[in-house]
Amino acid sequence: MLLAEYSLLGRTVLITGAGRGIGAGIAEVLVEAGVTLAINALMDIYLTRLAASLSLPGSQRVVTIAGDVATPQGADSVVSQARSALGHIDWPPDHE
Repeated sequence: MLLAEYSLLGRTVLITGAGRGIGAGIAEVLVEAGVTLAINALMDIYLTRLAASLSLPGSQRVVTIAGDVATPQGADSVVSQARSALGHIDWPPDHE
């Protein structure tokens, strides 16, 4: 249920470490707030399960991006893939 006071409708967010635990929980809450998501984890199997479990109201979508953000090159790759898939990212903010 989308609550107006917590609405982030129209925002696009990248969540790293979203495969399990806190990251997956954050993804669930943000979907409820109306966010379009790019979710990242090391292994695609966790992302596929999470994306399938999310209830997506309206036209929101979830993009899965497997990759390692532990290095600058890996992080740049994940961010680039998210931007390519979704057009832009509101959070983390673009600094280019």
